[in-house]
Amino acid sequence: MKEKIKLGIYIYLLIFFTILNNPYFYFISILFLVLLDLKFLIRNIKRILLSILLFNLTITLAYAIFTGIKSEVDFDYIILINLRVFLLTYLTFFFISHTNLFLALNFSKNLSALLSIALSQIIHYNKIMEDMKFAQKSRVIVNDKKLLKYFSKAEINYFFTKSINNAKEAALGMKSRGFFND
Repeated sequence: MKEKIKLGIYIYLLIFFTILNNPYFYFISILFLVLLDLKFLIRNIKRILLSILLFNLTITLAYAIFTGIKSEVDFDYIILINLRVFLLTYLTFFFISHTNLFLALNFSKNLSALLSIALSQIIHYNKIMEDMKFAQKSRVIVNDKKLLKYFSKAEINYFFTKSINNAKEAALGMKSRGFFND
């Protein structure tokens, strides 16, 4: 029951923080979450920042360039959006690390099954990534940019192909178990 309450609070906070447009409140909320579990911040800040860096950097730069051409750049808006994205991402990481998702979603057989499928895929892909990293290290004596490019292309191609095949397999398995009402 406790995990379901956490899920409800998380969903409410996602909606609340998405609707709210106050950078000071975002900043205070981030500080509150940090103070709830300081060790969590220390362990996960790198992952959180890396997960939003590419997206936020791209959007922020595109917005700044576009508005800079048309008129004056609104830095308050840029700060607001970046604080919102950081808060929502931090909240999501915080929720996932402090909640047993299987207990939180056990009210729905379908959601529990989807979570199981997603988690098994994540574990499987992590294992494949680790194996590929070790395979590359065992086959390369001197790191060369040309070889790195070759291995990267092969990995991307493999993961796209594997993802498509796994999605087809999962869809067939879900269909055979009555998930889709076609």
